[in-house]
Amino acid sequence: MLTKRQLKIRLRKVMASSAAALLERHPYVSRFEAWAQAMGLAEGPEYSDAMRMGDVLEATLVKEAARRLGWPKKVRKMGTVFHQNHLWAGCTPDGVKCSNGEFIGMQVKNSGIHMAKGYQGQPGEGGEWDNDLIPAYHNFQCQWEMFVMNANSWHLVVYFGGADFRIYNLRRDADLIQLMSENLWKFWLEHIDPDGPQTEPLADGGAGTGDFLRRRHPKNDGNLLPPSDEHYDLAERYRSLGARVKENEKARDGVKHQLMQAIGAADGIEGVCTWKLTSPKPKTDWKGVAGEFEGDPDYQAFFYDHTTTPDGNRTFRISTSKEA
Repeated sequence: MLTKRQLKIRLRKVMASSAAALLERHPYVSRFEAWAQAMGLAEGPEYSDAMRMGDVLEATLVKEAARRLGWPKKVRKMGTVFHQNHLWAGCTPDGVKCSNGEFIGMQVKNSGIHMAKGYQGQPGEGGEWDNDLIPAYHNFQCQWEMFVMNANSWHLVVYFGGADFRIYNLRRDADLIQLMSENLWKFWLEHIDPDGPQTEPLADGGAGTGDFLRRRHPKNDGNLLPPSDEHYDLAERYRSLGARVKENEKARDGVKHQLMQAIGAADGIEGVCTWKLTSPKPKTDWKGVAGEFEGDPDYQAFFYDHTTTPDGNRTFRISTSKEA
């Protein structure tokens, strides 16, 4: 788990853990979500039991990987570091060794056995280097760490439970790093750089994007925004995507999230769509009622004592037509 200091110095930087998401190559984290986290507008994923176990096991996994690799018993941890010439690019390696003036590091993943299907084989099955055997988003993270540390090789250490402990040997991919650095540099200048325009990127169809927008604007303010041609076009795309097969669900969510992004705290866009709170409904804690009732005929008082009216949820609705 990152310290408060590490979280603070990572703000407005492109870190190795977010590189794949910002390049729209991460299967679980959307670009918009990663941008919001980099800007300090959103927190990372909730600290789960799996993440806790990862923290508990990390030191042991690093130690075992070092033993198998022939590293010194005491593995160096550098914390969060940044590229010597590009201070906007950073990483937090799990372990580092310096040999003959050259860094080599490791990134540790404590994964469930169900994650093994994302790997194309055991270490060494593809030859000396294992870049093509691991999920692309993990390769992106390790390549970014090599970029930041100016390293030529790296290790991805993966523990799937039981005796399934793997060390994938990765080589520096100069072409991939150049593509990554060029695209992430452009994105950083436009959307993250404290001295730049910090333009908000368009919302995408990731589940995390929708969650962030709902947290950002939990309530509507009673106003409708004036529509634009762009809003009408988005609404038409949303209707069109809804009529197609399920494979377009993420694209449709992306359009919906862009309209939600435009609406913000308003009720909606006049004649285009709305995003309003549902009517609040009473919610009764029946276990509490039963616990206090215990046969007392004056149950009505207990009923009201355990009834609350929570806030409603904002529901997105598209208008039926441009003229609606």
